[in-house]
Parts: sequence; C-alpha cells; structure tokens
Amino acid sequence: NLVEHLDYELIPEEMWQKLVEWYGGGPAIMRKVICMGQDQQPQVELYPPLVLVVVAGESGQPLPQFSRRFFISRQSSIAEVLQMLAEKLSRPIDRSRLWHRSKGEQWRQVQQMTGTLEEFLEGKVWDAGAFMLETQTAANAWPRDSLPPTSDTASEGPATAALTDRELQRHFEVGDRVEAQSGVTNEWVRGTIVDVIQRDHSSAPSQVKVHYDSTV
Repeated sequence: NLVEHLDYELIPEEMWQKLVEWYGGGPAIMRKVICMGQDQQPQVELYPPLVLVVVAGESGQPLPQFSRRFFISRQSSIAEVLQMLAEKLSRPIDRSRLWHRSKGEQWRQVQQMTGTLEEFLEGKVWDAGAFMLETQTAANAWPRDSLPPTSDTASEGPATAALTDRELQRHFEVGDRVEAQSGVTNEWVRGTIVDVIQRDHSSAPSQVKVHYDSTV
C-alpha cells in the first residue's frame, strides 16, 4: 500500500548515484520498468516476486541451513536469473545450472533459458516456487546426476506402510509443502519449508522454518 510521493520517490539510476556521491546513504532499492497488461503500458515493478533459492550440495540434495530469498523481476529471463544467482552465491556461471520446484512437486531441471520468471509464477503473483543452483564438482560431474530417478506418480505395485513422523522428518527439504501449527494462534496453517536446520550431527532435521501462506 505504498503511495508514490508520500512514501517513496522514483529517480533514475544516474541521479541516485550522484546523490550517494554527494550525500552518502543507501542501500539502493532498485526496481525495473516493465510492460504489463493487454496494452503493454510501461510501469515500475514495485513488488517483484520474492524467489526462494537453495544450493545443491555434493550429495545433490539442497544444503541444510542454507536458503536465500531474492527479489527478481518477473520479466527477467531465466538466463538472467542464473547469472544473478551465480554472482550472488559466488558460483561459476559456466559450471552452474538451475532446478525448479513447484509446490508439492519434484525438482525439475530448467531447460529453457530463454523463458522468463513470469512463466514460473503460481497463484499469487509474487510466488515463483523454489529454485536450486547446482554447480559441477572439480571432476566436472553434476551432483544430482548421481541421484536415483524419482517419479511424480504413485507406484502401481503393492501398497507400502505409512511413514512414521520420525521417518517423515528425514525427508523434509526446502520447498516442501506442509501444514504447521502456528505458535501464535495454535491453528494449523499451510505453508512452504524455507529452511531445514540440523543439530547435534543428526541426519534428521531438528527444526524447519515454514513460510505460511498469506491469508489476505
């Protein structure tokens, strides 16, 4: 609900740089001008999507206790997203690739680099799911290539016993859709795991951080 000229002012980047040079200040809050709507009118993207990002470890799985969130323009190409994340996370771009995970689905490698982030937006306009940055090892191998194949469909074989709560905890990872009990209202709320915290050298997470779905 920010109001221009009341809460903020928009100025060109060159003017901002001069003001910082003269008076100091910051940090800069940069926003792009994009074309939106049927008439493709240019407008400032005041609320770009907030993208959840994790990094693949040597095992190919997301690193525990490591997740970041970045504001990225919806009209950024996937190639630009890869370049930005590689720079932000200090990874070589020519040895890195992206994976994406929609809510409740498996990680899928992003093949089409000419697409835009807008194609990944789900439901509310600021939710683009989760991205994972994977980097080749010193032996030029992709860690996730060594993982067993996964399937998004249920097996047609005999039914298996349900996992216990402790067994389920071992499978928690960033991007999972869960229901968690709010410590404020004690209500069960749908949300997305944004961080997995392991302590005492345990293989199972002892704590997860959940970003609740907006109820607005």
